[in-house]
Amino acid sequence: MLVLSRRRGEIILIGDPPRQVELVVLAIRGEVVRLGLRAPLDVPIARSEIWERIKEVSCAQLLPPSGPSSIPSPPGAADGSASA
Repeated sequence: MLVLSRRRGEIILIGDPPRQVELVVLAIRGEVVRLGLRAPLDVPIARSEIWERIKEVSCAQLLPPSGPSSIPSPPGAADGSASA
């Protein structure tokens, strides 16, 4: 991990143009740092807790619903006519 110190108004550049991301320290109030980000529209930017939630929801949509109702019955099993 790269650790940098910045003061209010100072900028950190990430990447190369045209996909460069600009991180600006807007304000520092106690232990809270307010950041501004400039990036191309196709670069996704999200807070980590939001990103984790997006991944959870995406995974949940890919998985079948849990429980016995999600397991298909063999043909004829619903009416008791399945033979062994």
